Amino acid sequence: MGQCIVSRMPLPITCLIMVRRIIWSIAMAVSYQAILWIWVAMRFRSGEQQRSSRT
Repeated sequence: MGQCIVSRMPLPITCLIMVRRIIWSIAMAVSYQAILWIWVAMRFRSGEQQRSSRT
């Protein structure tokens, strides 16, 4: 909020940049979580396969 007032650029542009940055960070967090979940699922699946083949 303070950045919009302090900066010399017109208000809509700075707020747009801030909103874009927030959306980008959210998207990055979501994609990172998705990758983490997929990795965990793959690890779990491979572990299950190893367990079933051992017995």
